[in-house]
Amino acid sequence: MTAHDDPSATKAGASIARSLGIVALFGLAGPVVGGVTVAILSTLLAVFSDLASGDPGAVPKQVVGGLIAGSIFAVILGYAIGTVPALGVGIVVAWRDRRARGVSVRTAVLAGLGFWIASAIIVVISVPVEGRLVWIAALLAAHLAGAAGCGWLARRLLG
Repeated sequence: MTAHDDPSATKAGASIARSLGIVALFGLAGPVVGGVTVAILSTLLAVFSDLASGDPGAVPKQVVGGLIAGSIFAVILGYAIGTVPALGVGIVVAWRDRRARGVSVRTAVLAGLGFWIASAIIVVISVPVEGRLVWIAALLAAHLAGAAGCGWLARRLLG
């Protein structure tokens, strides 16, 4: 019996490829999902701020600028600071998948929260007090959306 005839060897190869696929999915899609989520939430904040201040004429400009320019900037920033946490969440999900044979959105979200806590600690150390709350809230939204979105997509694609 050769290695090609051994069913366990084929399974292990598929399992490794599946794990690498999960990690790649999180690493490639997570920063995009997180960045676009932050752009949408920031746009909504700007729109409601304009409406509350009595300036509804600025709303179309905020929507177009926030969704187009904001999304481009947020995706670039998402890849710059979100790739490592996204890969980390992907590794946790892939590890759980190999152990329990299934992709878990709950595992993805819990791992996302863990990486958010680490990111929040870095923010507390490095960001001035005036901007900390915004950064922490944006990172929470990005981590949760990226983890949940990629976890859902991985579950749909891989079962």
